[in-house]
Amino acid sequence: MKADIELALLILGHKDNSISITPEAFEYALSFGTPVIVTAAMSNHANKTQALELVMDNGNADRSVFREGFKGSQKITDEIVKKAAVNWVNGKELMEGLANRDGVEFDEAAMEPIARHFDENTMRSILRRHSNIQITKDMLVAAAGNQRSGVGVMRELLGHSSGVEVDATILKTVAINEV
Repeated sequence: MKADIELALLILGHKDNSISITPEAFEYALSFGTPVIVTAAMSNHANKTQALELVMDNGNADRSVFREGFKGSQKITDEIVKKAAVNWVNGKELMEGLANRDGVEFDEAAMEPIARHFDENTMRSILRRHSNIQITKDMLVAAAGNQRSGVGVMRELLGHSSGVEVDATILKTVAINEV
């Protein structure tokens, strides 16, 4: 694959239903980070959620992968968010790319790790595009524990909430957060 990008594109871009890209082949394509190869592998990967998890794990992926590789709708799960949170190289950039993309849906379970690990800009982008997301106590507790951006994330969540009780659990988490 490294020696012949054209051949790799032919194989990865083949649209025959009898050919599927295995997770191992996809990880290998990600390992050398050529965006055109990764994009071809993503577009033919049978499991889009699994492909996105693998991209979030990989430090070589960038926004060009999202622009080209994920066409159509995509559901963002808590596992995808957690993988992005530990990707020190590109996790924040990739999550912001997803937050601003059409056809992306964040499930309720994904919102808690977003509140815990990301900043107010990411949260604002998600809440602006997905006004149907219900703000929960668990999201507020997660934001209260966010060591880097808790104040900003909490501000965004409270600005979009209606009827969420601030109880002792939330206040205890705020008190423990030394930042």
